[in-house]
Amino acid sequence: MFPLAVGQTNADWGDHMFYRRPLASYLYYLALAGLFCTACQPEPYRRPTTQADIFELLLAHFDHVRVKEHIIVLTSPEFEGRAVGTEGEKKAAAYLTSQLSKWQLEPWSELGLTGYSHEFVVHQTDLRGHNVVAVRPGSSEEWLLLVAHYDHLGASETQVYPGADDNAAAVAILLEVARCLIAIPQAPKRNVAFIFSSGEEKVLSGSKAIARLLQSNRLTSRCRVVNLDMLGGTGGDSLDIWCEPSRPSGKPLASQARHAIEATGLKSNWVRKRFAAVDSRSFARAGIPSITLSWAYEARFHPHRHRPSDTWDQLRPEKLQKAGYAMLRVAWVLANAQD
Repeated sequence: MFPLAVGQTNADWGDHMFYRRPLASYLYYLALAGLFCTACQPEPYRRPTTQADIFELLLAHFDHVRVKEHIIVLTSPEFEGRAVGTEGEKKAAAYLTSQLSKWQLEPWSELGLTGYSHEFVVHQTDLRGHNVVAVRPGSSEEWLLLVAHYDHLGASETQVYPGADDNAAAVAILLEVARCLIAIPQAPKRNVAFIFSSGEEKVLSGSKAIARLLQSNRLTSRCRVVNLDMLGGTGGDSLDIWCEPSRPSGKPLASQARHAIEATGLKSNWVRKRFAAVDSRSFARAGIPSITLSWAYEARFHPHRHRPSDTWDQLRPEKLQKAGYAMLRVAWVLANAQD
């Protein structure tokens, strides 16, 4: 019932023109109001159905500010260069664990791990290192291992080796890839293991320990490895691939990764010779197809490697952004490849 104006009686409403309109007019206005309200409603959520849709969703989640923040934290003085077996390494491992636990990633139970930490002993030393491992479950029994070593050279009495390019940049990008993969509802085909290894600078000791664990649990035939090393740098415009010699061969894996990289508009070159051994070697020698991705793999683009000058401000943010997008595509493509 319409309210009465001040001084108005019910009888007055009988002469009101609006009140005297036929019922059809009311129905007409109600219909218009309904159409207006429908037009104002937000579109319902549409679950992405194609791989392209899902990748666009992943890209929308990827946050380069987070990548920068991770690098700044990991290269800060309190981490003392993150040498394996030091307090700085333990602090770095605790930081990685705190990030992974926010996203409710799972421990790798098939390896017998009940948490994110995997302790190992550095060969021929008393040093104890700590790999950090978390899993995004997939829909099959196959595994994609994404690896980045977080340790570095540590500190001397007079200087610290921050290790921004080697290898905090790759660690930061891998953390963001993990966050994105857990943020979307679609599970990948393969289980994805995020492995933040330590002891790489000490004869690859952390990755060797993980490889031995894979062998003892008979998982090597179901695994493929993509290792990330030096994704920062000061120049270049390519995400390059080193394919470890192995049986079975890692060349099909390398080809798939290269196609995924080039789909983002970047170049991808084959690395013919490494600066030194990297973690992919440990897995390849265990019979797992393994590759390493590095940004613009030429010495001139990594002039601060293994020097105290390897700091955050020497990196190029636009290069990190390109490497991050490409690595996200590589991770999703390889996690869902049919073979």
